[in-house]
Amino acid sequence: MTAMALMETASSTVFDQYVEEYEAACQCGLSLAGENRDFFARKRVEFTRRRCRDAGGLTRIIDFGCGLGHTVPYLQQSFPQALILGIDASHRALEAAAKVYAGPAVDFAHVDFVPTGIRADLVYCNGVFHHIDPAVRPTIVSQMITWLRPGGLFALWENNPWNPGTRLVMKRIPFDRDAIPLSYRETSRLLSEA
Repeated sequence: MTAMALMETASSTVFDQYVEEYEAACQCGLSLAGENRDFFARKRVEFTRRRCRDAGGLTRIIDFGCGLGHTVPYLQQSFPQALILGIDASHRALEAAAKVYAGPAVDFAHVDFVPTGIRADLVYCNGVFHHIDPAVRPTIVSQMITWLRPGGLFALWENNPWNPGTRLVMKRIPFDRDAIPLSYRETSRLLSEA
């Protein structure tokens, strides 16, 4: 079984259950922070944009683990010239995302059907890896790096497991309760080895 298939098996069944309740489940935890998921999504994309040397020159972005596609509007604002491909393991989430966000510059694909030979200027991944089995993470990162063009940027965002507030928020979100967060050191090592 491929790493992508392992990811699909683990997370699609979980997230397929939460398509309709995703907003309420997120807000249950995030209400402690006094913000909603849009606040964090927007800030992470804005920070990523500042890290890009030539944000206006980006022509293709992959949003890995796009879920319901809620990051798409922020990616479009920050990178207006880019084509965006949202990739996820949940068929139901992808269907919901496509209904709201698909268009001439935005498309969605299941992890098992990523176009071969794709090259992106930016691979963006927000809050996904804590849902991926640690044994499979290196293989998935290696695959994601093959999607980058030379000089491309891989933006991997994860929750800080050393922050007690983060842990409390994650415990209040049903699909995050059993997640296995990555520390900064673990994330750095994962990326360096890939």
